[in-house]
Amino acid sequence: MGFDGAPADRWRDQTTAGIIDTATNLIDTGRLEAAAWLVAALTQKAPDDLETERLRRARASWHLNRNEPEAALQEAAALVTADPGDHEAIRFLGTILSHLGRTDEAETCLREAVRLAPMNALHWDQLISIRFMAGKLTDASRAVHEALSLHPLSPALHNWLIFLHLAREDLEAALALCEACLADGVLNGSTIVLTGHVLAAMGRHDDAKRAYQKLKYFISDPNGQTAIDGILAFETPRSASHTDRVRRLFDEAADAFDSHLIALGYRGPAVIRREMEALPPGLINGPTLDLGCGTGLIALVLGDLNLGPWTGIDLSPRMLAEARSKHLYADLHEGEILEVLRSDPRRWGVICASDLICYFDAVEALIDEIASHLREDGHLVLSIEELPPDSPSSWAAGRMGRFKHRRNYIESVLTNRGFRVVRAVTETLRFEAGAPVMGIFVIAGRTSH
Repeated sequence: MGFDGAPADRWRDQTTAGIIDTATNLIDTGRLEAAAWLVAALTQKAPDDLETERLRRARASWHLNRNEPEAALQEAAALVTADPGDHEAIRFLGTILSHLGRTDEAETCLREAVRLAPMNALHWDQLISIRFMAGKLTDASRAVHEALSLHPLSPALHNWLIFLHLAREDLEAALALCEACLADGVLNGSTIVLTGHVLAAMGRHDDAKRAYQKLKYFISDPNGQTAIDGILAFETPRSASHTDRVRRLFDEAADAFDSHLIALGYRGPAVIRREMEALPPGLINGPTLDLGCGTGLIALVLGDLNLGPWTGIDLSPRMLAEARSKHLYADLHEGEILEVLRSDPRRWGVICASDLICYFDAVEALIDEIASHLREDGHLVLSIEELPPDSPSSWAAGRMGRFKHRRNYIESVLTNRGFRVVRAVTETLRFEAGAPVMGIFVIAGRTSH
């Protein structure tokens, strides 16, 4: 729905400030269709200068969350033009430029935001993030130390320091920083996850498990909510030690995993349902194989469509127990995905790999195995965390170790293996620290074997 939707009529008698507040709240919680009605209502009013500024922020956020970065860029640029000293607007402009892959310009904006408001820790965090994603580890480390001199009690900044040591594989230094944070009480849920990563990378798996168990104390901490998303670090995702570590952490998180994903604004199942329903009736039919099924959220959201019976594969027995309790799967298998596929001769009408590709670097072997298990008329449904198109590599590890991939790389792998992309949409996957994490949802049909 655009800005001119009819539901806006009932808001005409409300105050502009009240509508902006409501629209902003809806946008922040990912309820974009409802927000569209209110933004439409705002176009029918004549706000004063202050409300014009707030309206621009709301419209920019709405466009950004709808993956319309060019439109968001225009609104954010207008904010900065109106007040070149507005450090929040400059940071917001930098965020949008980053989504567009214009990392140098984004970094310039963040440097200016930091200069104008050095006591704003969020400006520092985003500057560090942009530098890290650009591969500027030395510059990122320098910014962390500068920020810590101003914000010595910020857990997020200490976590960045730990993470940068992990990126350089300096495990001893990373562990020392983890222990210092734990001793000083400067920590959040992400600190606990990083501590587990470091210990697991050092081969101390029992100590890592004990560290992960402390996550239960951070359920009410927003960073603790997002920490579950950071379960993978730097080893090849298919290595034995990595597999063990993933299984252990997911086992510890299984009981509360659905609520964690909801808190993150996880949108995958709903987007997949929307895209499937937009296809001609009868084009996609089960049975369905759910790779990395977790607690069964996909089957829960899609269960009334013509996709059954459902089969699920996951590393974690406790995740599978949660999925089993939903009574949606005809068959559930515990194990590493490629190993299970290679031992199963069956073919499916649909194979779902939502929120799975991010746990792999190169995906050729995975897509090969998937292709061999699809019927001639079958479809693959997948999502990726998007790497900017001008990135020098086809994939890169993100801040918490999940892999981001370039869209053209994924599409090339699919095409070379006999797939035809039926639908591909860019959407917000979830939210981290209030900011959208962008990704791509793809439905691809199998055309030949």
